[in-house]
Amino acid sequence: MTSLALECEDLSATIPENYRLVWPRKIETGEEVNAFTRIGEVAKLNIPVWEIPAKGRSLLAKPAIGVRIWSEEGFYFAENDQLVIYGSGSSRGEALADFYTHIVHFYDYYRNLKDGQVIGEAARLKHLFSEVFTEE
Repeated sequence: MTSLALECEDLSATIPENYRLVWPRKIETGEEVNAFTRIGEVAKLNIPVWEIPAKGRSLLAKPAIGVRIWSEEGFYFAENDQLVIYGSGSSRGEALADFYTHIVHFYDYYRNLKDGQVIGEAARLKHLFSEVFTEE
């Protein structure tokens, strides 16, 4: 007999003779959780963004950038830590619009700088903005 067979045989000796499986007829689930009303923590919603609208143009992100949105004390916030961009507003839409305004501003700002004009974090961000975003 193999060791697995011995283990199964040993286990069967521990099951009472009058044991029977009782399967519940109805499985209850919890109520739907609203990600913005969690108690004791700040819930953050992550969304992908491919297009950033701007006046008379659009910026396309390739690949999509992740934007975290959350609510705290009646205000909404949108952020992307890699781009060091943050937006805020009194609704999710306002926070995203503010976030988009900052994306467009820094896209234009870094695009107009020459490589020799930036060092450190600014050089990283200039490269990142030029690699990720294109104008449509």
